[in-house]
Amino acid sequence: MTRYFAQNTPRAGLEHMMMSVPGFQKRGGGMMILSRFCYKPEDVDCRYCLHYRRRSCQVRTCPYIAERLKSGAIEYLDLILEYFGHIPHAGLHKRIQAVEHWSGPDQAVLHTVSVHLRSRFADRVWDDAPPGYLAALYLLASKERLWQPALPALSHDSIDFSRIVSKPHGFAIQDYPIFYSARRLYDLKSPMEAEDLAHPKLVSDLDFHNIIYATMIARYGKAVMDASKEAPEWAMC
Repeated sequence: MTRYFAQNTPRAGLEHMMMSVPGFQKRGGGMMILSRFCYKPEDVDCRYCLHYRRRSCQVRTCPYIAERLKSGAIEYLDLILEYFGHIPHAGLHKRIQAVEHWSGPDQAVLHTVSVHLRSRFADRVWDDAPPGYLAALYLLASKERLWQPALPALSHDSIDFSRIVSKPHGFAIQDYPIFYSARRLYDLKSPMEAEDLAHPKLVSDLDFHNIIYATMIARYGKAVMDASKEAPEWAMC
C-alpha cells in the first residue's frame, strides 16, 4: 500500500498537506551564519570567568586565550614575557623587547600547514592535536628545505623526526635551529638554551620570531593560532 490514499487526484495535494508537520519547512541547501561579534576587553575580564574564584584563576592555562588576544585585553608580548620572563638572561629579554610588534604567527606558514593537513587527514588533525605537535609543524613549515623532507614523516598526530634526519642530502646548517627547536617543542621542552636563542648570529631574526611563536603554541595550544586578527580560513571551531 502506498503512503497516500489519494494519488494523481485533485485532492492529493490537500492530503499531503494534512499529513505534514505544522510549520515544517522542507530542508534546503542550508546556510552558514558566521558570527561577527567582536570581543571587547571588558567582555573577557577575568572576574567574569567561571574559573576565577577567590580572586585568582583556578586553572593552569587560560582556556580563553584566543578571545582575550582578539579583544586586545592581552597582547602576544604579554604571553611571551609570561613564559620567558622568569629566565634569567638579559640578552634574551632585550631581543624580545627589541621586536617592534609581536603580531602573531606567520599566516603564510599556517596556511601551508592547513592546506597540506586538510588534504591528507581532513579535519580530524585539529580536534585533539597535541600542542607540541602543532608547534613542531609550524616550525617545520617555516622552512621549505625542512618542510618537504618532513611531509613523509607526518601522521595525523605524530612526527617521525628520524626520517627527516635520514634524508640523503640532510639540511643546511642555518636550518638546524628550527629543526632542533621543533624537535624540542614536540616533546614539550624549551626550544633551546636562552644564550643560543638570544644570539642573532646563531638564530636569524625571522627564525627567532617563528621559534618564539611556536613556543607559545606549545605552551598555550591552538588558541595562539586561532587568535589571528585576519581570521584565517584554517581556523577551526
